[in-house]
Amino acid sequence: LLANTEAAASEQVDTYENWAVIVFTLQLPTVCAIGAHAVVLGSYNDQHLSLAIGIPILALEAAYALRLFRHMRTLQGRRGCFGARHTALSDARLRIRLQYLIYKYAKHAPYWQFVLWARQLALIGINEAFESFEDDVMVLSQAAATIAVLIVTLALHWRTRPYAHGYQNVAEVVLSSCSILAVIGGSIYYVHRAHASTVSM
Repeated sequence: LLANTEAAASEQVDTYENWAVIVFTLQLPTVCAIGAHAVVLGSYNDQHLSLAIGIPILALEAAYALRLFRHMRTLQGRRGCFGARHTALSDARLRIRLQYLIYKYAKHAPYWQFVLWARQLALIGINEAFESFEDDVMVLSQAAATIAVLIVTLALHWRTRPYAHGYQNVAEVVLSSCSILAVIGGSIYYVHRAHASTVSM
């Protein structure tokens, strides 16, 4: 009876952990944007309080992502530098904890969620790096960097085909292509408007 109770409790904990992964995925862009913005404010305006807030936020996000990455490596049969498992949890428990990450994608692309997180963080970093600049060159540089990130991840997606169903891969290609075209269109409109303003002056 005690063993059954412990097994049920462990399963419940693992289920909650899977929900925590879902929450982490949903909050990552917003919280990291807040953390990065706080770090930028603290760096440029000597607002050390902002640094004291932003750095721990980013560190906690990175630590949890690293923990998930180590668990995923364990589930894939990979071991640490000294040959030991990354965690003492069994593979059965890891499958429950990581089901949001592993069942969304095909078996040949178990790490694809980390690629999507990296894309989100790269776009956030670009936005924060260029946000304080308003001259034409920097605005277009921001657009070029954004397009580069989107093209790289689109090429990775096309090569990997991470989703199990073909229509999902096609949908991702269409959405990514639309995002790239939207940035290009916005850049063309910005250049046209800036040129029109210069001519009118």
